[in-house]
Amino acid sequence: MIFHTTNFLKDLPNTFVKMDIWQKCLFLVTTLFFTLLFAENFILSRSFTTLQLREIDDLAFQIILREIHQDFSSFHLDRIFRMNYYGYGWSFWIIVSVITYPLYLFGQLSGFFMPLILMPRMLSLAFVVGTTILVYKSLSFYSKNEFLKFIAVVLLLSFPAFGNSALYFRTTAQVMFFSALTFYLAITRENYDKKDLKKIAL
Repeated sequence: MIFHTTNFLKDLPNTFVKMDIWQKCLFLVTTLFFTLLFAENFILSRSFTTLQLREIDDLAFQIILREIHQDFSSFHLDRIFRMNYYGYGWSFWIIVSVITYPLYLFGQLSGFFMPLILMPRMLSLAFVVGTTILVYKSLSFYSKNEFLKFIAVVLLLSFPAFGNSALYFRTTAQVMFFSALTFYLAITRENYDKKDLKKIAL
């Protein structure tokens, strides 16, 4: 994974040069857009006090997350296997809590909880980036006109709820990503076997 990422970064200047004007515009616009969201996540995740400036749900979810981490530390397996806070489902909470548990331990040792607050939002941002890529790839299946794809993606980015979903600790970004993935998998094959249908169903 690291090897592929390194190669991608090395090839990026050459890839950018080979792009046409609308591909370059789209690359610059999306890079700026996600950089601003990345920075905003940092600014509004500095502390639990700052967290309240966003929305009460974010603070409530962080409290639940810390309770789950405490259950991990206390080996309260009965509570761990019954997680379904706010109706988000066990899968959502177990994945997020496992990913963030080392950051919880780090916060307990250092008193610095910003990484713990930040990580769920960065997960949402990653899913929004993935959704944008899938939308572009789906558009490419229907049209080779880069101008039309540029307009379509910019319209998507300009929809307030789309960018907003990258800034919150919720399931919205994940739902968008897996919806876009399902659509992409559905349109890229003329014939499907059972394995394909299982992927789409998942």
